[in-house]
Amino acid sequence: MEKYISVLKKSIIFNGLSDEEIRATLIDLTPKKISYEKGNFIIRNGDIIKSFGIMISGKAIVIKEDFWGNRSVISELLSGDIFAETFACLKNSIAEISVEALEKTEVMFFNVEKILEGNIKSEDCQRKIIRNMLVNLAKKNLNFTRKIEHIKKKTIREKLLSYLSGESMKNNSLTFEIPFNRQQLADYLSVDRSALSTEIGKLQKDGIVKCKKNKFTLLQ
Repeated sequence: MEKYISVLKKSIIFNGLSDEEIRATLIDLTPKKISYEKGNFIIRNGDIIKSFGIMISGKAIVIKEDFWGNRSVISELLSGDIFAETFACLKNSIAEISVEALEKTEVMFFNVEKILEGNIKSEDCQRKIIRNMLVNLAKKNLNFTRKIEHIKKKTIREKLLSYLSGESMKNNSLTFEIPFNRQQLADYLSVDRSALSTEIGKLQKDGIVKCKKNKFTLLQ
């Protein structure tokens, strides 16, 4: 577990814990590390969730699918990111999302009951981790609210500009990179990929944005 300390320190769950405290916590919680190949599902819609995952390496996406197979990208996951904690905190909760590896990925899973029921010997560490979990849930709720603001717009242009404006403000820069490719962005905004690409082309032609792959610059 020693080689994973530096990655876990990046995770919001271990914010404020020293290397030694993280080591001790890992001994107490006995997390499970699992590797996935590109295209593998880490979690499938309908799975019973008892543990949350922390991304150790690689990249994955959280997706929501309806009965007909239409899917929407909820978020992208990178090293240090946490996922499935909402479901894990509810006993025997069934996942309403899927998590798919976009490349070779390693995940460390932590059983929530061990955290909440006092398996961590240090009360101070347990208190910090529970506080960090609450902060994480609050941040994700805020991001979800922002997504609703984007997708409730009527046109593809309005949805796209709302999203790009938000990313610009988040990065405090007119030039920024987004974490999605075209298909993932289309899924995130709940629009057709080809229609999205057409609208990006129109925005460039109108002198509103510059774009190269996932790098955007707002011009006006």
